[in-house]
Amino acid sequence: SHVKVPAAWLIDRCGWRGKSVGGAAVYEKQCLVLVNKNGASARDILSLSSHIVESVKKTFGVDIHPEVNFID
Repeated sequence: SHVKVPAAWLIDRCGWRGKSVGGAAVYEKQCLVLVNKNGASARDILSLSSHIVESVKKTFGVDIHPEVNFID
């Protein structure tokens, strides 16, 4: 059986809201959004995303997958 659980809830419960890796951060108002706070490199964004995915998997046993939208 499948149960839908919002990815934002999982990420928030793992404590990622407002956390950063390099210049990339999880947006404090919406934890599904990663932002460039301080000259983030592509590597910073990918690293932060990977840390979040691993954290959710370790904590809840749930696989989440990034849905990428670039906003200029």
